[in-house]
Amino acid sequence: IFERDADKTTGKQLLLNYCLGHGDSKVLLCPLTNAILVNHCSTRRSWEGECGKDGPNAAYRWATDFDPMTSEWLNMTLEEISKKDSRGLTLALYATRDIRPGEEVSDFCACF
Repeated sequence: IFERDADKTTGKQLLLNYCLGHGDSKVLLCPLTNAILVNHCSTRRSWEGECGKDGPNAAYRWATDFDPMTSEWLNMTLEEISKKDSRGLTLALYATRDIRPGEEVSDFCACF
């Protein structure tokens, strides 16, 4: 809940709409970058939806190829991570198929 002052609620937003998680993990990542602006899409829909008949065109993966901190942090326990006071995990957004001119980038329901 976002509050302008203690007596009046001015709006609500579900933070989880902008976070990334995985069913096999207790970790939930909430990006602090423009990664939250990527459209979400699902191939499980029976209708074309916003991402069209071809489904999503991008996905996330751990950025272990260019960010050495990510590899280190992936081997830490949640307790070790909770004691850190700096950035450590990086996700990379990559195309899973050719993206046509004018087509919006969309991922598969924020699952990585």
